[in-house]
Amino acid sequence: MTGTPETPQSVAGRTGGSTEETAENLERLAKKGLLYRIREGNSVKYSAIPFIHGLLEFQAPWMSKKLVSLTGLYIREKLKDNMAGGSGGSGMRVLPVKESVDFQHQVATYDDVYEILKKEPLIAVTECSCRMQRKLFDRACDSPLEACLMVGPMAEYYIENKMGRQITLDEAMEIMEQARKAGLITQTQSVTRPFMICNCCKCCCGFLGAARRTPMLAKLVVSNHIAKIDPEKCTGCEACIGNCQVEAVAMNAENIAQINYDRCIGCGLCISACTEGALTLIPKPVEQQSVPNENLHQQMVRGGRRRLGEKFDEKQVVSYGFDK
Repeated sequence: MTGTPETPQSVAGRTGGSTEETAENLERLAKKGLLYRIREGNSVKYSAIPFIHGLLEFQAPWMSKKLVSLTGLYIREKLKDNMAGGSGGSGMRVLPVKESVDFQHQVATYDDVYEILKKEPLIAVTECSCRMQRKLFDRACDSPLEACLMVGPMAEYYIENKMGRQITLDEAMEIMEQARKAGLITQTQSVTRPFMICNCCKCCCGFLGAARRTPMLAKLVVSNHIAKIDPEKCTGCEACIGNCQVEAVAMNAENIAQINYDRCIGCGLCISACTEGALTLIPKPVEQQSVPNENLHQQMVRGGRRRLGEKFDEKQVVSYGFDK
């Protein structure tokens, strides 16, 4: 199987089996979370899926300690190095807390959670796979567990496989508000139509955990904003430090909050914690801003070129079904 969705008839023609038996096997694998299933009208198609997000998260209902341990090794020993290969290496981007953005500036549509979700006919919520993995070892934090949103065909897959439940746009925005109050960073894929939105904590999130292990965190996470401090308004209460998930805020010699721009990812959580109005979120300079890739295929091609250079073969990258 490849990442290009195929009908059972197409797969059977290639493998030499009967259409009926092939359809049964493909559906069985999809129910186990080993294949992705997409419905297009009366047609059902199946495809391979990436490891993250995909195979790993689809194992959530029966996640084993061995799988979690091996995934942890991968994140610590390999994913971190892959991310260090260039800007935006994680393939994830931060969606800022809209209320934290300086009122003089507007948030681009692709950086606005509400604008992303209101276009989707189907939204599902599921439990955070990262926190579920940590929970197996009694190491999960007390952040909200039901905090990840899926949309479109991916939401359909989650609902059909009983890994999530359908919710309304209003319910989704309430979940986002609870995530903000819990101090979670909102991340999604760096594509124009993402299929998932995660609310991440520093202690459980695989992507965030890998990125935090590097000194130049800001270069690894795609974000179009940075925090700005008005020293005249800062009272030195340190509330912003307690709400920063990436250790980007510290107090200077004058007991005034100071931003480390090598680590600031523009999430806006520090602004949410500031009761004095000393912090605002402002856009990065235009030349430093990032427009999302068109789809996951384009994102993977750019990532492959960044890591492998001339050795990278674009023909090895397929178009996944949830790009549609």
